[in-house]
Amino acid sequence: MDIKQIRYSNTRRLVNSVGGVGVFAEKIDKSPSQASSFAGENPNRGIGHKIARQIEECFGKPLGWLDLSHDNDQKNSNHEDSQMEEKILPEKKILLDILKQEAKKLDTKKILDLIEETRKRQS
Repeated sequence: MDIKQIRYSNTRRLVNSVGGVGVFAEKIDKSPSQASSFAGENPNRGIGHKIARQIEECFGKPLGWLDLSHDNDQKNSNHEDSQMEEKILPEKKILLDILKQEAKKLDTKKILDLIEETRKRQS
């Protein structure tokens, strides 16, 4: 993979981690259409050095993180997730599904506020 593909792959990982391009755009202080042009499913722009560093900063990643392949990290994480899911009781899976459905009803701002409140309580 070349640097363009690596940056795109890592950016998509971040996009997915926050729930989509809209939330991603808000987090990096770009409009959804700007973010979609380089981070969407069908980008028409590459991710240059300046944007790459901005993304890293906004997501608390170390300098150069976007330029390094993290494919093995994702494979290990997926394996650990599937092992954990096998251990969850069926009742907990049902509750998790309900929570996911309810979360879809909340707007992005409310979700970000709830996450921030939870982080503050945990620290």
